Amino acid sequence: MFTATKEYSNDYLTPFISSETQLYHFEKHHKGYANTLNKLVEDGQHLSEKSLEEIIKLENSIDAVIYNNAAQVFNHDFYWKSLALNKFPGKELQNAIDRSFENIDNLKKIYIEKASKLFGSGWSWLVFNKKSCLLDIINTSNANNLLLDGDNIALLVIDLWEHAYYIDYRNDRLKYLTTVVNNCLNWEFATQNLILH
Repeated sequence: MFTATKEYSNDYLTPFISSETQLYHFEKHHKGYANTLNKLVEDGQHLSEKSLEEIIKLENSIDAVIYNNAAQVFNHDFYWKSLALNKFPGKELQNAIDRSFENIDNLKKIYIEKASKLFGSGWSWLVFNKKSCLLDIINTSNANNLLLDGDNIALLVIDLWEHAYYIDYRNDRLKYLTTVVNNCLNWEFATQNLILH
């Protein structure tokens, strides 16, 4: 049984992301993907015994609807963990930020610029590239994520689907991005993801 997870109340990120946005985003969209996925895997493909990651890695051998719903559950779980208030990078992440972007202010500026250039719906990921040992920002469209990318490790993600910001920011994606990047990124979570790999 797949479930949507968010470890804090819907008013936690206010005023940056309203409780109304979190309510609809989590209760309707995120849980909707999980509920749809549970119905889809009841059809005898034995996918209900697999993890989200295992299902996503079967992308080319399963129905696209199953892949998309599994990926959206995973991406949303990662998104909620990527958001927090008053969190700071650990030493390992700060060193990687300084090496890759000179400083955290420059990283934030570049993150906003790159994320704002994604056309349509998708996700913007802060990643650690295992080959270069540098941080980077990678955008993915629709439900796609980095689980099939052997070179990059996801540290944080920002949801760029309109339902993530339309109630609070209408069609002003740039204002949403600027607000989230400057106030709501969970640098502790990013540090943990870096250390684990």
